[in-house]
Amino acid sequence: MRESLELIRELRAEAVDCKVLAFAVEENAPDIIECAEAGATGYVTAEASMDDLVTAIERITDGELVCSPQIAAQLFGRISRRDRVPIGLQKLTIREQQVLDYIRQGQSNKEIGQRLNISEATVKNHVHHLLEKLAVTTRAQAALRSNAFSAGRRKLGARRA
Repeated sequence: MRESLELIRELRAEAVDCKVLAFAVEENAPDIIECAEAGATGYVTAEASMDDLVTAIERITDGELVCSPQIAAQLFGRISRRDRVPIGLQKLTIREQQVLDYIRQGQSNKEIGQRLNISEATVKNHVHHLLEKLAVTTRAQAALRSNAFSAGRRKLGARRA
């Protein structure tokens, strides 16, 4: 996945108008959003049929968005929240945000690595970077800062309703 994302970024940098279809992607929002942020125009899952692949190619060629309604909702939600995210959280990469979400759930580095299919050492690197970016020294402080931001967003949403 890492190499594929880098390839997508390179392709889009060299050929801005090209359309990239991510192939055999797991049907989970963080991976698909990461593909979109790298520059993919659409995706097909590993379980997709040949007909699904052909349809996806035709749709991205026609300028259509190729994703499930659930992923579209996640993408729109992410875009709508982008301007309201505190500076520290804006600086986090997608993977650092994923790691932070698992930290908030109380997962260990080993468990996070297993869930994200990355080594424990890589998880430690992500934790180190996100602690620096959030200007905190412990995982608990990072989780608290993230939880405080989420609680503030919920209160704001309740006032608007």
